Amino acid sequence: MARDPPRHFVSATRGRRVRGTRWPQALCDSGAMPATALLVCVVIGIADGDTLTARCPAAAGPALRIVVRLADIDAPEKRQPFGTRSRQHLSALCFGKRAEIRPHAVDRYGRTVAHVVCEGSDAHAGQVGAGLAWAYTAYGRNAALAQLERQARVERRGLWSDPSPVAPWTWRRSRAEACDGPPPWHGRCLAGPRPSPGPSWAAGHCCSAAK
Repeated sequence: MARDPPRHFVSATRGRRVRGTRWPQALCDSGAMPATALLVCVVIGIADGDTLTARCPAAAGPALRIVVRLADIDAPEKRQPFGTRSRQHLSALCFGKRAEIRPHAVDRYGRTVAHVVCEGSDAHAGQVGAGLAWAYTAYGRNAALAQLERQARVERRGLWSDPSPVAPWTWRRSRAEACDGPPPWHGRCLAGPRPSPGPSWAAGHCCSAAK
């Protein structure tokens, strides 16, 4: 789900500046992130099955709070089947625990895309192996995750128990397409609980469906 960038850094794709610097320079300057970064942090929040918030100590000044998007996986959205279970599983793996975070990049929402290990447990492998996240396999970047996904599919773990699971990128695209409809739904974002089924609800929430 799209979110505002953390206040400590900014997405290079947006180009906005914070405190006169850009990510990753903001963390480098704080002393939290050396050139070959391995951040040792504490996980303080779980947004969904592939996004968490961590508090990372700095050499000087207050600790930094960063939003981390787990690299190479994609978990069901909160409103999708298994979205809640995926979030709960990541919470069991990481919440309140010491995490080793190795940043790879920053996405367009300002989140740190990183590899995360929580007290010795690989969060990515844990989510995919439990059948609660997809592995990004299009570019063959992580053969181990692809193998874990195949095993989860065969054993029908988690979301693979559904005969026709919908990939989160497909789910988000269908919601985004709903925003292209005519008024009164075009461009609207509805707050609060789902008022009623149907396209008006889907269109109203599509602007918050993208990750």
